[in-house]
Amino acid sequence: LDFVRGWWPVLDAVDVLSWLADKDRLRADAARLLTLSEVDDLAESLGGELTVEDVPLVDELRYLLGDAPELPDDEDDPLDDLDDETVPEVSTNDERVAGSPQAAGVGRPTGSLEDDGYAHVLVDEAQDLSPMQWRMLGRRGMHASWTIVGDEAQSSWPHPAEAAAARASALRGKDHNAFRLSTNYRNSREIFDFAGSYARAMIPDADLPVAVRTTGVEPVITDVGRGGLAVAVSDAAETLADELAGTVAVVVPAGWQDEVAGWLRPRDEERVPVLAALDTKGLEFDGLVVVEPDRIVSESPSGVRTLYVVLTRATQRLQVVGTDDRWRAAL
Repeated sequence: LDFVRGWWPVLDAVDVLSWLADKDRLRADAARLLTLSEVDDLAESLGGELTVEDVPLVDELRYLLGDAPELPDDEDDPLDDLDDETVPEVSTNDERVAGSPQAAGVGRPTGSLEDDGYAHVLVDEAQDLSPMQWRMLGRRGMHASWTIVGDEAQSSWPHPAEAAAARASALRGKDHNAFRLSTNYRNSREIFDFAGSYARAMIPDADLPVAVRTTGVEPVITDVGRGGLAVAVSDAAETLADELAGTVAVVVPAGWQDEVAGWLRPRDEERVPVLAALDTKGLEFDGLVVVEPDRIVSESPSGVRTLYVVLTRATQRLQVVGTDDRWRAAL
């Protein structure tokens, strides 16, 4: 019995994931799969507190490990009632899996986790899901109908082909009906024509709607020297705040929020927030000041798409302030 408990301990998914932060253990287990630098990068990425990006990894492990037995506080371990002659023979993994949904091609590991009973799955901003997130949803929606809403041109996931393959796997065996949303009610025509011109030049096969609302005010692009950036941003934010009654956001490269906030004159921070580019997804503002677009583009492999998303957050007024105009070459 000590052997059984030692060889097949009850494992927790979070604990198992933490094993990947042990460099010595990871080097031994992944020597044929990862380089030493990849081992170091993986271990360091999991060395702190878990983040929302780790949730699909924990979920995958939960299914691979199966349910842990839950015993009442007053109930002894059932193994205590067994002796060596009554312990049943342990089957092979192949035999254990043979009758499982996984063996039938469903793709779910053995176990009785009861969180796949959804009747309908609704996914918004679907273009941002990673392959592992699609696997997590696929397990829960095996028998469900789905509604999936997304725009590939706005994807922040840098490997869209991988995500598309994972989505197809999650929806395997289901009938598909596709509908195209062709009208843009959010942006003024002037703003979206500008943002759309950038998207058409920089994002292959961008499927763009038609904006139907007009304000008669074109976006304002301001190029300045590095020494004039703070004043130009402050002036642009103050101008929009004076012209508009609603919200005016100042959108900056990652890590610039505190510095840029210090450039602005005293303000209502709820009405004139300073946000990193990725924090604007799903939001909209009456006015928008975009700071250093080239830096936003260079922040990630999907930076071009991120800038397109940022430009489309403005509903009435758009101003762009930067010290470099490489991003404008597409226009």
